[in-house]
Amino acid sequence: MTARGTIQAAIAFALAALFVVPAVSGAADIRPVFVAGYDTGGDKLVTVTFTNGDTESIRANEGLYVGGGISVMNDDKNIEFVGTVNYKYQRVSADNGDITWTRVPIDALLFY
Repeated sequence: MTARGTIQAAIAFALAALFVVPAVSGAADIRPVFVAGYDTGGDKLVTVTFTNGDTESIRANEGLYVGGGISVMNDDKNIEFVGTVNYKYQRVSADNGDITWTRVPIDALLFY
């Protein structure tokens, strides 16, 4: 995803979150959400073979991520919307070059 595409996705997410907030009553509980973690698994995107014969792969879902967003809970405390924008990163380093895989996942969850 290009930097422009990333910015457009973040703006679209922010606008969607703004439309959700007025839909709940005035007593809604709105809080910031911060997330961080490491995911594993997914399809192999690239495999690097080193001169000593070792290999290392980057998988589609694999990587360290950090992000933030909002949590909106209605006044009855039975419906919650959580929306986050994250930055996910994975890297393979070698003496003669590096491979970096980054992406910007946008998550929107509704809990009942």
